[in-house]
Amino acid sequence: MTIGQTYDATVEEVWEACTTAERIPRWFLPVTGDLRLHGRYQLEGNAGGEILTCDPPNGFTATWEYGGDVSWELGVMGLYLHLRTAESMDPKASEAWSTTDEGKEFITASSEKWRDASIAFGTPEGAATAAGDRTTAFYTGADTEAG
Repeated sequence: MTIGQTYDATVEEVWEACTTAERIPRWFLPVTGDLRLHGRYQLEGNAGGEILTCDPPNGFTATWEYGGDVSWELGVMGLYLHLRTAESMDPKASEAWSTTDEGKEFITASSEKWRDASIAFGTPEGAATAAGDRTTAFYTGADTEAG
């Protein structure tokens, strides 16, 4: 799957924000690991994965692995806000936002779109729906007995 976003920043600035371990926590989470081609990374308390391709400053691909699922993420919004304001993200404020009505609505819609894209990509509907439900529950703090 491919995600995209337009930012009011230079390609080089977006590249640095997405690939520099010291800068990533300003808009997302602290990251450890090897941020080079075929390296593995781990986001603090969240997903990890492998860098699959790297074409500076045009793009890269990486797996997004969490809880047995691959390719679920909500970080693009955090990157947008960081590049727009140049401010660092407050992880506690981000976590608090995810439990507001606005946050839950955004996360649910995002999970549903990822579910639909996953089904279109060939994932069985039941598996894609279960992954989307787990993602929504994780980010909103909802109870997931069925997940």
